[in-house]
Amino acid sequence: MHNQDIEDLAVAIGQVIPFVCKEWNENNLQLFETAYRGKSFRQIFAGRQTQEKTKAISPIIDEIFSEFIQEKLPAFRITEGKGKDYTINSTWVEWKNSLSDKNAWTGNGYAKTNWHVLCKFIPNEDGVIEKYFACIVPYDKVESNWSPTGNSNFSELKLLKTDLDQVIEISGSFKPLRKFSQPQYVSLT
Repeated sequence: MHNQDIEDLAVAIGQVIPFVCKEWNENNLQLFETAYRGKSFRQIFAGRQTQEKTKAISPIIDEIFSEFIQEKLPAFRITEGKGKDYTINSTWVEWKNSLSDKNAWTGNGYAKTNWHVLCKFIPNEDGVIEKYFACIVPYDKVESNWSPTGNSNFSELKLLKTDLDQVIEISGSFKPLRKFSQPQYVSLT
C-alpha cells in the first residue's frame, strides 16, 4: 500500500494535530463563543447532541488543519466535492472529523474516494479539546463499509477489527473489540 502522498500526509497530520487542538483551545474557541453573541460553549450546546457540535465545529477545525498542513505539504489543496474533500497532487482524500467518543464516523451517504482521513476531537463541556485521534484508511483495502442511509442522508462508518492491519494509525491507536474497533486517544492533559 505504497502511496507517497498518503505517507507524507500521515506524517504531516501527526506533526500538526496537537497544534490544531491548541489553536482551537487557545484562540478559536473564544472566537466561536463570541460569534454566538458571547454565549459559552456549554450554553450553546446545552441539550444538543454531539452531532450538532460536530456540524458546527468541524468546518473550523478543517480550516485550521488545512492551513497547518499546507505549511508542511504545499501540494495539499481543498477540492471539496461529493465524496472527497482534499487533494495532494493527484491523490483524492475524504476527511471526516467527529467530536463523539463512539467508535464511528458519520458521512452524508455519497460514494467516497479511496483514502479516508478519520479524526476525533473530544472536547469537555466547556469546549476545550482534551484528547484526539487520527488515522488514514485505504477504503479499497478494508471490509468496513459505510452503512446504508435509510430514511436519512446520513451513513456511519465503523472499522472492523479485522481491518486494522490496513489502517495507518497516526495519533492514538485502535483497541479491537468483539467485532469493531475503538479509538484510543492521545490526551492533551
